[in-house]
Amino acid sequence: MKKLLPIALTLLAFNASAKELALVCDGKVSLFPEKIIDLELSGRVFSITDKLVVLKNSIPGLSVESGETVFTITKMNDATIAFVFSPNIRVTGGINRFTGEITMASKSDTNENQLTRIFKGSCRQSSRLF
Repeated sequence: MKKLLPIALTLLAFNASAKELALVCDGKVSLFPEKIIDLELSGRVFSITDKLVVLKNSIPGLSVESGETVFTITKMNDATIAFVFSPNIRVTGGINRFTGEITMASKSDTNENQLTRIFKGSCRQSSRLF
């Protein structure tokens, strides 16, 4: 519980300020339905403003291959930040503001009820090393 308190306080306090918040997330991306492949990912860097979530590096199948991927925030309240990739609304995500848990998913182009990619992980506030 001690680990969750700093991220919860940071994400809650963020609502009141207009500055940028940086998070580092580690987790696993699952690729399917053809066959399930799980890839462990670490160091995914997200920058959050009052309107955008920017992924600074990539998550296979859920972001552009190189460079930054910009998501539009669709909902921000005390508990959640939800976002969507504007060029492809089939890619969505959310961050739990209390636990720092993140989930991102991509729906199939042919079957809206079928997911093709899921990223689940946990985030912590990024801090400069020097």
